[in-house]
Amino acid sequence: MRQQYREAVKRKNLSRSFVEMGRQLRKELDDAGGRNKVLVLAGDGSFCNRTCLAEIPERSVLLVRARKDAKLCFRGLACAHGGPQFDLQIANSDFVRAAAA
Repeated sequence: MRQQYREAVKRKNLSRSFVEMGRQLRKELDDAGGRNKVLVLAGDGSFCNRTCLAEIPERSVLLVRARKDAKLCFRGLACAHGGPQFDLQIANSDFVRAAAA
């Protein structure tokens, strides 16, 4: 019973719900004639995680607040197992702010 609960928590958490909502909004926007529009999804720091960042729908951007000490990296090539691989170059938020200026 406890193991089933843990598995359900992994599948039904806030980040997974956010990702599914983003997909649904993208589909509804496309169905309403907005295929050439960019969908902007915004969230607070709790959505600045691997689950949300790895599954941004096509023609969409995700705008989230990150902690100042967050370790950031660029998305790399796909892994052999099919999942995303992240670049080994890691930056912090000060690096990103300096590059944007």
